[in-house]
Amino acid sequence: MSVLIVGGLGYIGSNVAKSLILKNEDVIIMDNLNNSHIGKAKLIKEATNGKTIKVYSKDLLKEKDIIQVFKENQIESVIYTAKANVKDKSKYIMENLEMLSNLLEVMKTFSCKRLIFTSSDIYENFGQVSETDFTLNPIKIQDIEAVTNLMLEVYLNKFYTENQNDNWSICILRLFDISGTDSSGLLGDYNLQKNDIFTKIMRNIIKNEPITIESNYPTYTKTVIKDYTHVRDCVVAYQRALDLIRKSTNYLDIFNIGSGKPTTDLQVMNMYNAISGTKTSFTGIKKSSERIAERTNNKTKIINILKYEDTLGIDSIIRSNIEFCSNYGQIEKDYKESEKLLQKQNNKEKKEEVEENNEE
Repeated sequence: MSVLIVGGLGYIGSNVAKSLILKNEDVIIMDNLNNSHIGKAKLIKEATNGKTIKVYSKDLLKEKDIIQVFKENQIESVIYTAKANVKDKSKYIMENLEMLSNLLEVMKTFSCKRLIFTSSDIYENFGQVSETDFTLNPIKIQDIEAVTNLMLEVYLNKFYTENQNDNWSICILRLFDISGTDSSGLLGDYNLQKNDIFTKIMRNIIKNEPITIESNYPTYTKTVIKDYTHVRDCVVAYQRALDLIRKSTNYLDIFNIGSGKPTTDLQVMNMYNAISGTKTSFTGIKKSSERIAERTNNKTKIINILKYEDTLGIDSIIRSNIEFCSNYGQIEKDYKESEKLLQKQNNKEKKEEVEENNEE
């Protein structure tokens, strides 16, 4: 039996895939490549000492694509790390809902009733927040990702309620701020367009881009306070969640995945300079923000139920990101080679399809 990771070539999905493969799980990846790259499959293979992995370049918006994956494999659990790639906010929400709806219907058809859904920090509270401190107002909040995840969680809850006697087991993981890379230094966050302090540092290393930090927050350093978790700790939470849904029936629960340790942008910069031995400067800018200045995870629930505890700190995130940056040039070359191979494969498949149609 296999574990299907949808969005498995993205940042979180690829790291989860690696961790499960190394635990001898039979992992299948489905990814439409809108937010990822086919070259990540090669990196996963390198990071797992050459272990083979089955990858489907398929789309959750096409139900027939999902059906094909389920028909060709015996899938017992699904880990959902996918997201739509649409700029229009209303279309973004609708596509994400359609993607999840299509998957759930196919899972239902094939009697696959275990799901781990990846959500995000969707709170508006100050200080420590637990899973019950739910005050997000989708009308007021400007973060489209948070609003979308709220709606997807509501949809999942409704689906579970309508099928609560059918032995579904669903676990929602609300990820706080995840950074870092795996032990190989290959599976880092390739998306350098993000605006967190770690991505800004990586852009500085790779592209020599100046670093700016918002410095008008009501905190003791005037910079934002976030709850950062190393991606290697994050994947352990997925492993624990998979264990949980496998031994549970008629189960739905939500877990915050965060370290519970507040860290400011200024602290990250100072630590980076100390670790790297550089004196990288930054410019403080005053910019209004809709996001809360200080929020961290209350870890009680993940410790008690998931038996999960993070072990790696900010220093480990910084060191692993530096290693990823040193590999970035080679990763880009590998990606370009993989693109060429994928294009050849797609052209071959199209040619075969045309020939089959002509024979008919």
